[in-house]
Amino acid sequence: LSYEEGAAALHRIRAVEQGQHVGSVLADHALCYPPRDPAMVLEPLYPDRLGEDFIALSTPAKGKSSAEQAEEDIADPWAAEAIRQLLGADDVDPPAWLTPSMSTLIETAGRWQHIADEQLFPLVRDHPRIMLLAGGAAVTAFSDLPTVPVDLLEEIERILPAGKGTEFAIGRAAITERLAKFRLERTRDPVQRAAIYTNLRQALSDAGLSDKEKPAAEEAVRLYRMLSRADPQEFIVRLAIALDAYSATMMRNSDGEASVRAGAEAVAIYNRLYSVKPDAFAAEFARTLTNLGNSYLRIHLLDRKSVV
Repeated sequence: LSYEEGAAALHRIRAVEQGQHVGSVLADHALCYPPRDPAMVLEPLYPDRLGEDFIALSTPAKGKSSAEQAEEDIADPWAAEAIRQLLGADDVDPPAWLTPSMSTLIETAGRWQHIADEQLFPLVRDHPRIMLLAGGAAVTAFSDLPTVPVDLLEEIERILPAGKGTEFAIGRAAITERLAKFRLERTRDPVQRAAIYTNLRQALSDAGLSDKEKPAAEEAVRLYRMLSRADPQEFIVRLAIALDAYSATMMRNSDGEASVRAGAEAVAIYNRLYSVKPDAFAAEFARTLTNLGNSYLRIHLLDRKSVV
């Protein structure tokens, strides 16, 4: 951090005793851990694992007596609140240390359960938007924690921006995968399962994970096809939407024939709907026709490349 940022961080966690000058604390730290850039302060411990273990061993775990803490590690009661003081404030502008600190905290929580249960998870539960401020890489790492509570994943999923090209696309896909597995294990309702697979396919598509989106797209089509046979008035449009999405998925997987078949079926459905209600389905009919035309064009271009 810069000198000003380093001083602010130390004041935030009350690391400067009364009457002590913050400059002397920063100078002492620099003496022990010389910064690579002389203009910067608070060089972290290297390798990263050493710094993470130092955080974990310095932070007391609940349920342990003082004697047990003393025997096992170097826990300091001060450290129990330091993480929340450093990261838990609702700053108008996120402090410079937030992103690297959250990344380190998440990595530490992955190997030290008391950091996950007593520090990271309560922090995110109280301040879920901290994950947005921490960035896409932190969201992805957080979603990979094996013990992260489902309600936290759901809250982060709710606030993450959706769509292609965002820095959170990979993280959102990872969270959606975790939640899809959890939700699918708890319902046999085909309507709910079809919606889960549709949401999963979209998240994987936004993240550019075309190979992983294919099974989700296939299952969404299968379920909506089954539902539309039983209740076409309710589900035929959703089947057409799923087919159009599956067509795009298969084109991204370089299966032009499957893409065209699915696209043509979607066009046929919208053609029938358009003939009955042209005002209601003109836009969807035009969109699927355009997508089908693009599929034919891409097959033509791929064939030309293979000949060359």
